[in-house]
Amino acid sequence: MKHEIDIFEEFGSRLADGSEAYQFRVQTLEGYFNMCDLLVLDFSRVRISNSSFMNALLAFFFEHDTPLALKKLQFKGCRGIVKIMVEAAIDLGVSKYEANRQPS
Repeated sequence: MKHEIDIFEEFGSRLADGSEAYQFRVQTLEGYFNMCDLLVLDFSRVRISNSSFMNALLAFFFEHDTPLALKKLQFKGCRGIVKIMVEAAIDLGVSKYEANRQPS
């Protein structure tokens, strides 16, 4: 099953509140992530984002299971700073995932 979420419809064109992103991830995204084979996040109409929003929204998935997140999450319409923030959140999650897998 595939599900697509229009991020603009949820938050508007400016993504700046990390606590809103966290709440949305916990209440909505995690459920769809667990139910769906593919979860598409559409950023087409989003103009700007900051790192606290994107990290709260995305890094968790990559931190806990990078291979599964890479398989299940797809990003649509990322341009400019939004693309940079999505990539940075993914990188943060992947680096934490890899650090947690290193022997102590």
